[in-house]
Amino acid sequence: HIESACIQLLGASVNGMTANANSGPGGSKYGLIGLEDLEAQAANPVDPSHPYETVFIFNITNSVADGKSYYDATRISWPVGKDFLDRRPAIAVGLIGGVSYSALQVEHWFQDGDRWAFEASQEIEELKFRNFKEIYSRTGKWNWGQHLVAEFDGAGRARIIYNASSKDWFDLRPSD
Repeated sequence: HIESACIQLLGASVNGMTANANSGPGGSKYGLIGLEDLEAQAANPVDPSHPYETVFIFNITNSVADGKSYYDATRISWPVGKDFLDRRPAIAVGLIGGVSYSALQVEHWFQDGDRWAFEASQEIEELKFRNFKEIYSRTGKWNWGQHLVAEFDGAGRARIIYNASSKDWFDLRPSD
């Protein structure tokens, strides 16, 4: 595993990439990690102390890479179903690498072409810089660019209410 990291480290140095056809054993698992993966490992798991009935979870990775701010990447152009547009209060969370970089109070939705966007009034600090892996890992939809809607009870439990096969509550805290 050290071989993997050394080969990747050479690629980051002034010497440039090696001529090796392989990157070393276990390179993707044991090699160097990017900043987003490091932040995901360092972020505390999401476990809000307040209940939130409607939390939209959006993957904003590509929009931020294209130059949008966290705010705009989170609030603009989503295929939200009409049955969720009137739910209040609602929060929208923008994730990069599984970590929330924005958590916005949704004030009202407006049409954005064939999609929806919203205006936000404030940030919800207790949902920012949290790791949402326990939420999005429960559905295969996340990797296909689809958003989720979750509910948190404020006492260590959550459930996915849109884009998951099960709407059952699950524990966010490890059992002792």
